[in-house]
Amino acid sequence: MLYTVGYNVSDEFGHETLEATDALAAAQEVKSRHPDASITYSRAANHGEQEAAGQK
Repeated sequence: MLYTVGYNVSDEFGHETLEATDALAAAQEVKSRHPDASITYSRAANHGEQEAAGQK
């Protein structure tokens, strides 16, 4: 399932949509990519985000 994770790094906001088993695993993956980030949210991707990521 696709999850969207929002994060903050040095006062800059970002988000990533990725495949994961659950929201916690998605957040942990993003944290491993951006160790200095503060995770602000992790949730199931909505329909528009799934299409943007190339999946339905």
